Amino acid sequence: MSQLDDSVCGLAATGDLAGLAARLQTEPDLATRRNASGETLLHIAVRQWPKLANGADVARLLLGAGMDVNAFDDDGQSPLHGATGDLELTRVLLEAGARGDVYAVDHLNMSPAEICLYYGLPAEAQLIVDHGAPTDLRIHAGLGDADAVRSHLDEAGGFRANCIGLPGQPGPTLSVEDGVAQACSYAARNGQIEAADVLLDHGADINALAPQLDVGCTPVHAAVSGGHPLMVEHLVKRGARLDILDDTHKSTARGWAEFKGDDTMAAFLRAHEGDV
Repeated sequence: MSQLDDSVCGLAATGDLAGLAARLQTEPDLATRRNASGETLLHIAVRQWPKLANGADVARLLLGAGMDVNAFDDDGQSPLHGATGDLELTRVLLEAGARGDVYAVDHLNMSPAEICLYYGLPAEAQLIVDHGAPTDLRIHAGLGDADAVRSHLDEAGGFRANCIGLPGQPGPTLSVEDGVAQACSYAARNGQIEAADVLLDHGADINALAPQLDVGCTPVHAAVSGGHPLMVEHLVKRGARLDILDDTHKSTARGWAEFKGDDTMAAFLRAHEGDV
């Protein structure tokens, strides 16, 4: 089978509905062709950033042409893994049968819902969960389901060894400690104060550098990244240190706020850097 050529890949990448429809009409086998990375046209269309304004319509066209919603590229990603940032596009893929229970190999074995929480998109993660995706401690924390977070506690008040990972999947190679730290980071990234408190009250380290896709950072860094000033203030009140550097950019949380151009949050952090 021939690979996808650059011209049709360009149509998918720019959301050219008319151009795609014309090519699909004359070349119906485009529905099963791949590029050099194993991506289908659906992968290419949904992965664009910023997202295509008509991404949901492009997905409907490609799915209608017979494209497999659960096809995996060479990195183990399905289209759903790349749909982050477009709620309607995510909905279209889920309604077409996209699976939410498969980890993407190149995202630290992240599931689609976890990828959404990593990027601070709880509404999309909740939609994926509502369509039957399994959950674990990290997803419950990112969604702000404090009762579900508590359900992972054992009788001694610690987190159970099986609280990390999705049933039936290889899952991330994380210790319970690192998994709890990641859960705390997801709670902070998504502004989930009650869930964060449950984690912190039961042993989560407020100053831990949680292992992440591309950078290890503290919950305060994560809250700054997510744009949640109330969470930042809450973590500071709970004793979060503000002098800790992330493990990639070697920056404090204030540095992250300054990089984002959030002067108000940067000023707050600057004013409290000597408190702990």
